[in-house]
Amino acid sequence: MRLTKHRKEILNLFEKDNDNLWSAESIYQELKDKNIDLSTIYRTLDVFFKDGLVSKSMIDNTAHY
Repeated sequence: MRLTKHRKEILNLFEKDNDNLWSAESIYQELKDKNIDLSTIYRTLDVFFKDGLVSKSMIDNTAHY
């Protein structure tokens, strides 16, 4: 996996607040000043999940990582 600028921003968010469950939408809101598209966040979370970096939980039909 390549560590792109956007992936690093998302990883930094997880490291900063690792007790929180993050949805793609909440990550998007938190990083909106970083100009990361919501579709990029979804793809990144999928890569992180497949690589075992994050776990996924479904709560109220929304995936949280």
